[in-house]
Order: sequence, then structure tokens, then C-alpha cells
Amino acid sequence: RGLSLIVALALTACASNPTSEPTDIHRSSVTVTNTAGTSGGTGIVLRSSETQSLVLTNSHVCHVVENGGLVGGVAGKFMVSAYKHSVKNDLCLIKVDGDLEANTRIATTAPTPYYDSIAVSGHPGLMPNLITRGHISGRQVISVITGIKPCTDEDAADPMKAIACALIGGI
Repeated sequence: RGLSLIVALALTACASNPTSEPTDIHRSSVTVTNTAGTSGGTGIVLRSSETQSLVLTNSHVCHVVENGGLVGGVAGKFMVSAYKHSVKNDLCLIKVDGDLEANTRIATTAPTPYYDSIAVSGHPGLMPNLITRGHISGRQVISVITGIKPCTDEDAADPMKAIACALIGGI
């Protein structure tokens, strides 16, 4: 759900611009790093003004800013002044005291598979902003492991679960 929201936000931040000026999608995608700039991830600017900006990212990205961090984009780098993790989803809202010069329009409808175009913007490996263009090719539910449950005696006796119990002590 968190990744879907970020992808939907990235979709709506797109704009065609044949010039060399930064497009809306370039402006909306930012890096979120520790103060040394050696670890981090990508975020999307939800809203910005002259005094502050709000960035949406994944909770695991926010772990790198727990002891201070930076948000960087085409408008410059700004210190993280506050952040809040979602308890329910893998999302984190970051506040910086500065203008990241971007505002993202949130989609009002879900994309249509096989028809809608997509552009995903990000900073893989904290590299400069890269944009990948394509189209929505379908919808798929992906299972995610959210934790490990200790094995019971019954689990250890079950041939399908015994290996997980022996190797990691849980399923």
C-alpha cells in the first residue's frame, strides 16, 4: 500500500517538458540521506512553501534520519526538522524548514492497466535523478513478510515448515 501510494504520487508529478529545464517530476523527487550523505533513499515532495516542505517516503528510509538528515532536490539541501512514521503502513512524512519548490498533485483515480502511461522518478544508489517511462501493464498483489512467528512442536514436525524452523527458528 505504501509503495502504491508513492508510485501514484510519482505518476501525478509527471509533466512533459522537452527543454533542459527540470520537469515537475524532477522537482518532486528528492533524496533523503543521513547528514554524511552516505545512506538514504528517495522521497516525493507533497507540498512546499517559502518556509517549509513536506516529503513522503517509506518508513525504512526515515531510519537514516533518526540522528539528523538531509533532503536534497533541485532547490538545494535542507536539514530534516521533524518526521513521523506511519504505524499501519511503510510510510513516513518528513518536514524540512525550507522551500523544495515543488507541489505534487495526488491522483483522484487509480491508473488503468494496459493504457495509462507512467513515469517513475528516483535516485537509485543516491545517484542523480533518473526517470523511467513505461505503461501500467497490470495489477498484482505481492505478499510481504511482516514478521516471524516462533515454531510450535507441530510446526517442527510438519515437513513443509521444518526447514524454516531449523534454519531461522520460526515461520
